[in-house]
Amino acid sequence: MKWIRPLTAQLDEPLDVVGAKAHGLVTLHRLGLPVPPGVVVTSEACRAFLSKGRLPDGLREELGTAIGELEAATGRQFGGAPPLAVSVRSGASVSMPGMMNTILDLGLTTKATTALATETGDIRFALNSRLRFLSTFASALTGIDLENTNIDARAATGRDIHHEQARLTSAIAAFEENIERRSGRAIPDDPIRQLELAVEAVFASWNAPRAHTYRELHGIGHDLGTAVIVQAMVFGNRDDHSGTGVAFSRDPNTGEHTPYGDVLFSHQGEDVLSGRSLTLRLP
Repeated sequence: MKWIRPLTAQLDEPLDVVGAKAHGLVTLHRLGLPVPPGVVVTSEACRAFLSKGRLPDGLREELGTAIGELEAATGRQFGGAPPLAVSVRSGASVSMPGMMNTILDLGLTTKATTALATETGDIRFALNSRLRFLSTFASALTGIDLENTNIDARAATGRDIHHEQARLTSAIAAFEENIERRSGRAIPDDPIRQLELAVEAVFASWNAPRAHTYRELHGIGHDLGTAVIVQAMVFGNRDDHSGTGVAFSRDPNTGEHTPYGDVLFSHQGEDVLSGRSLTLRLP
């Protein structure tokens, strides 16, 4: 059985196989919008994982092939230079917002972080992205809620760039030490291993207590499982011209047919969803 599907305009699979998020991204593809390249690990793989307690046979090999295809599509290298980083998100057939794990900036190994700093000329942005990866990855794998990584990602210039580099390098080292001490294991610096663990973590989060309770409250079947979307990263924390947000085609409070949502510049998606940062209304 094939466990992975390419995320393209030609994807035509049932909702219960690839999930609602993949269907939405395919719709955006067909509208001609610039959707980052990605793949879908099907909910069938999730159900197999939940049944056996491990990734199903063949999925690891398919992940390696899929990353090779993403490298070819982006002209980047996973864990290399120029670096390819990916997001790893859940995508069940029924929306369960915020109930399962998300990992951003995955693939920013030590080597890739240095390459990102060289490519952009912005060491603070690169280290900030690495710190965000460590935080979301550790939280997904261990359940440890580490300190806020909401750090100003605007480019450092002049005299303060060396101070910022030292501050973030120290923060990263402290994070890694804290993670290893509290979880009993270090985060691997191998991007493929990171990806395997991230997919496992998203699958496992289907049975997290909050996800289970949410399904009970909303009458969602516990046997559905979730697909996983692996997509090339777009860095909302890159600079003041980058950002993240949530948008609706109409106001969900009134039903009025007008764009509705929130936006946050120089940040990534978790900053909006966590409520830690003050957002701007979309209008």
